[in-house]
Amino acid sequence: MKITLNKTEYKNVYVPNDDSYLFLDALKEEIQYFPQNAIVVEMGCGSGILIGNVSKLLQEQNNRALMCVGIDINYDACIASSRIMQENQIYFDCINSNGFEGLALDKSGIDIFIFNPPYVPTEDEEVERCKKYFKEKQQLFAQAYANNLRGQDLIEEVAKVNLIDCSYSGGKDGMEVTWKILEKVTKLMNANGIIYLFVIQDNPINEIIAFFKAKGFEGYILKKQQKYNEIQLILKFVYNK
Repeated sequence: MKITLNKTEYKNVYVPNDDSYLFLDALKEEIQYFPQNAIVVEMGCGSGILIGNVSKLLQEQNNRALMCVGIDINYDACIASSRIMQENQIYFDCINSNGFEGLALDKSGIDIFIFNPPYVPTEDEEVERCKKYFKEKQQLFAQAYANNLRGQDLIEEVAKVNLIDCSYSGGKDGMEVTWKILEKVTKLMNANGIIYLFVIQDNPINEIIAFFKAKGFEGYILKKQQKYNEIQLILKFVYNK
């Protein structure tokens, strides 16, 4: 799957990096274990490199996922991933949403959940700045849409608020966003559902594993690498409901 970002997207969408490729390698090894007719959801899909490749790999294995969905609060990321999907002739839905607000599951739950969160420990001021940027972007989108801007004109107008720094700002312990998402997703998983989570050594890994255990999940380190001074890990959790 070829990932290309144009000039506007490059300023506002997370460019696939070492963490993305570690995660992708892990998912390629795991894809054979994905159930048929699965509901697969990625939170914070960015360019679509993970959910797009998962959709492609499932298609190649004749595994017809019931739903492949990428969710991102960043409007620019949804536009970019949707375009990249079309260019690569890959199918997945992208929802511009704050968390799970825009995801309609009816009575179904999630079978596979993929999450590469904003994981870098940062000061509270930076997190608050990101919240301010998200609010400004939502207001800009609403105003531009009300002014009948559409297509590329709408994309360029909304892109004036840059959110790229918010793709890594994780707050205290790098977990401010992550804890909120994990608390919600554990209530949405089907029996034997699997959660794949990216973390670094600076995140409270033992606390994360204990959290999942208390929710009925068995977890372990699936993949690990060191890049410069950062140890990166992919954790896997299986719901024993």
